[in-house]
Amino acid sequence: MANGEALSYKQEYLRQLGHAIECRIYAEDPDNNFMPSPGLIRHITEPTGLGVRTDGYVYKGYEIPIYYDPMISKLIVWGRTRAGAIDRMKRALSEYKISGVKTSIRFLQNIMNNSDFMEGKYNTHFIEQHMQSLMAEKEKCDPHCEDIAIVTAFLDYIDKIAKTEATAPVIAENSGWKQYGRRNNLMRL
Repeated sequence: MANGEALSYKQEYLRQLGHAIECRIYAEDPDNNFMPSPGLIRHITEPTGLGVRTDGYVYKGYEIPIYYDPMISKLIVWGRTRAGAIDRMKRALSEYKISGVKTSIRFLQNIMNNSDFMEGKYNTHFIEQHMQSLMAEKEKCDPHCEDIAIVTAFLDYIDKIAKTEATAPVIAENSGWKQYGRRNNLMRL
């Protein structure tokens, strides 16, 4: 087109198939006016699966610098319907785990769960009109929640170790193969 030539495809040949949603994951603190949250990425687990793509460059051990854009990645999902794409994005955001820096993930989850957004009732003023509900935190549990989570994680870890030890091959001290090898080595002397 820049050279004045016609496109090989006409608009009537194109058709829309499904819906896509992109969320930009930033190292910023929504609770502090979206200030950048520089620091070291201590852990990162990116979502995967059908219709989910993550375009990013960070990794465990990467340091988000203070001088540049704090974008971590673009999370893109596709679904046959808009509702399907929203559901897929909700799942992908819940699977996205980053520690070491604050992120925009919770804020984006709140957008995906907003009834006006889900119904397609949004415009360029959506954020400012819904800021109070978008900033709301998830339900907090009682003071023992963290202790229960730590104990549960420890028990899960112990259970995994026990299963690993139970499935480890057992090498008998008096196995026939070992005795055969020893006899064979003695014969060479």
